[in-house]
Amino acid sequence: MERQTAPGLNYTGGYPYWRASKQALKEGYPVKSVSLSALKNRPDALVERCIRLQREMEEWLTGDRKPTLPFDGTFKGLFDLYETHEESTYRTLKGSSRQSYDSYLRLMRHEIGAVVIDTTDGVTLGRWFRAWSSNGKHLAKAHLCFKIIKAALVFGVTCRKSGCSQMLEIVREKVRTFPGLQPREAYITFPAVIELRKAAHQLGHPHAALAYALQFEANQRQRDIVGE
Repeated sequence: MERQTAPGLNYTGGYPYWRASKQALKEGYPVKSVSLSALKNRPDALVERCIRLQREMEEWLTGDRKPTLPFDGTFKGLFDLYETHEESTYRTLKGSSRQSYDSYLRLMRHEIGAVVIDTTDGVTLGRWFRAWSSNGKHLAKAHLCFKIIKAALVFGVTCRKSGCSQMLEIVREKVRTFPGLQPREAYITFPAVIELRKAAHQLGHPHAALAYALQFEANQRQRDIVGE
């Protein structure tokens, strides 16, 4: 394999790495190196990634020294960026929504975190959907996973992170082919609400009993009655 030439590009054991300059490391630049092994057979993408990493380092050296996450092109790097950046839409999430996002971000970091965004295609996305939905048994779980992936990719595009724009388009197109959520078939009944209210009073939670009644009679969501 012919070795490419690009800013900061080095090879170790035949595998490409981008490495920060000695000057940057001496001044405290937080990203020492980034593995680019997944791009070793894609010379154009390899050079482009090195140029982007080099530019980020040079911007940091010229004074823009906000904390820099070592975005390595993987989904873990994307999720880390989405979850920790001060301008991320993740920070606008409220209450139970953030709890759900946190839970599924942990799940996806574990299961797909090491996957490189640039090497992912629609076929792979389909396999993920089938796995997360347990072949259609848990569609809500799979749809939420992809909702979070889209939100993270949108922010990745905002930050001009390599691979995010193309991946976002692939995700948007693929999601249209996924089976939709089925309408709810079970509804709580008046006798069930009575039993819930009795149980709440027995447990010493009269406010919960009142909330159940208001939610049922006014046909409201729980958050509309008790708030976030």
